[in-house]
Amino acid sequence: MADLLDFKLNFSEFIQCAFLLQELESILDEGKNSEELEELVKRGMDSINPLIFALYPYELF
Repeated sequence: MADLLDFKLNFSEFIQCAFLLQELESILDEGKNSEELEELVKRGMDSINPLIFALYPYELF
């Protein structure tokens, strides 16, 4: 069994990240992808909690 990652998020940060990823998924579904979008998502995640983007185990782009 794989170990779970501890992002050290409180509930509010978890919800903010979920909405950010939901919006990203919608944008990617429309076929839009760019380095600018990647930077915006990174900054958004960093503003929620600086650990999220670095620890996120899935490739977003």
